[in-house]
Amino acid sequence: EYAESAMRSKIENAKPTINLTASEKKILHEIALGKTTKEIAVEKNLSFHTVNTHRRNIYSKLGVNSVNEATR
Repeated sequence: EYAESAMRSKIENAKPTINLTASEKKILHEIALGKTTKEIAVEKNLSFHTVNTHRRNIYSKLGVNSVNEATR
């Protein structure tokens, strides 16, 4: 719950230059809930590779290297 709130705040207060796609925002929400790439892929009916690509793109856009950094 805390991680989700922190991530939502980070998304809402993100600099205008950080433009996450709708898909990336959905994946980021799931990441903030503590779900693994595999869990997200199964639940969203996506390939592991697709979710992993979204995760890498999210981290790159946010300028972070891990879930912990992304949810601060």
